[in-house]
Amino acid sequence: RFVGIDSATRRAALLSAYMALLRNKVISPIFEAHVSVVNAIPSYEEYASFHPVLVESSELDDHLGGAYSPGYQQVVSTRNQIFAEYNEFTQISEKFRSQVSKEDYVAFRIAVQSRAFHVPKIRESEALQPNFQSEKEYYRQKLQIDFDDFAVAIMPVHDWMNAHATNNVKVQDYDPVSRTCRASSIQPISKGGELINNYGELLDMTLFSQYGYVPSDGSGVTFARLYPYHDIAFTDFQPKIEPSQEEMLPYLHLDFGYSECIQKDKDPKAAELKVVKSIYLQKIANDIERWYVPLPSRTKRKKSPFSTTVLLDNYMVPSFNTEINNFLSSAALRASLPCRLITLTHRDLDGQGLATLKDDLDQMNRESSSDILLKLEEAHIDIAWMARTLHCMRILASAQKHKYGITVGDQSKKIIEMANSNSSVSSLEWNAAHVKLGELQSQEVLENFTTEFLKGIKMDDITDDFYVRTEPCPKEYSDELL
Repeated sequence: RFVGIDSATRRAALLSAYMALLRNKVISPIFEAHVSVVNAIPSYEEYASFHPVLVESSELDDHLGGAYSPGYQQVVSTRNQIFAEYNEFTQISEKFRSQVSKEDYVAFRIAVQSRAFHVPKIRESEALQPNFQSEKEYYRQKLQIDFDDFAVAIMPVHDWMNAHATNNVKVQDYDPVSRTCRASSIQPISKGGELINNYGELLDMTLFSQYGYVPSDGSGVTFARLYPYHDIAFTDFQPKIEPSQEEMLPYLHLDFGYSECIQKDKDPKAAELKVVKSIYLQKIANDIERWYVPLPSRTKRKKSPFSTTVLLDNYMVPSFNTEINNFLSSAALRASLPCRLITLTHRDLDGQGLATLKDDLDQMNRESSSDILLKLEEAHIDIAWMARTLHCMRILASAQKHKYGITVGDQSKKIIEMANSNSSVSSLEWNAAHVKLGELQSQEVLENFTTEFLKGIKMDDITDDFYVRTEPCPKEYSDELL
């Protein structure tokens, strides 16, 4: 019944329910060791003291800056998913509701999402029940879970390790024959130093919502966004709702490439194109890959840190270095489609812009827009159209940044003050502050890159081709087109 939830999440939900039933002594353990494992899992009250999933939305809003923060959206989505799982269990079984409280389930679900590992297919030699094959078939038919693919398991020894992008321990794959999973050091580890695993290249917002932390040194991954006027779902659990044409019109209020604001009666060609652009924007509105720019980590280490939980005395707030501009010189253009579209005029593409958009729309009506390469993405872009596109990207990145109501400098000062007051690295306040900083810095670095790039373009202010405006045209001009 977990509609829209992927197979790995179903496995995690079942494991969480099993552990809750075990700690509540509703069922007997298969191994006695399981009892000590579930008893070592933090309680709901302990998680509520630091984990963002259990923080009130209003407090989360205060820490992250609002519902437009990807970190905020990710946490709320994770919370909604966990609560929905519990509701599904209780709808199926009233008995489960009486045996496992919502708090019980949520505590174990948070534990599983932050501590569980994937292991390969369960072999028959590992099965402890004689009806192993029929049980596997039950899960396959009823819950679309195929344990011949993989399973989800808690491995307490591995859970002792902390995590960082530069790890000093490598966790090897589970060996179903020996029923062991080995871990080996890959760097010298000083006496008293932490054993550090690597969870992979995960976004800061994912680390925050799933594990309750983000790396303080900027070794996590962030991204810049170019969609200040609509929302895009990040997870499969979030509903993907196609916005209306009216909702997408704010992207078209600047009328780039036209010195006079577009009016239906005065410029019918430009007006017709603008209408089709609004439909096109609506079609690609949920294609997240086209609206954001993934960024590299702000800090790269050759050696693992001595500790991930204790700040150095000379702690410095992470920031992007000058190499980011080399990265963005190619990466930024991968997210240029929305601004190519927004700044397209009826004069571009030898006057074939409208026909190009209609061809793309026909294709998007036949196939998912996220799965195809559109003609507008392949089209040759001249220097004037490029300049307008970069102006558009700068304006959208800036609009997204200003929603936070705080500058990068002020957020950095706030973190330094927290460090000087010995704020706990594991506290909600500390980790939320770093999520917010990363989001602000990501917007600013794209804004600065486009600004600097534009300085190298010789602008011709005689023709409309290079015309850009910073103040929107009257809203009624766009409204009358629809």
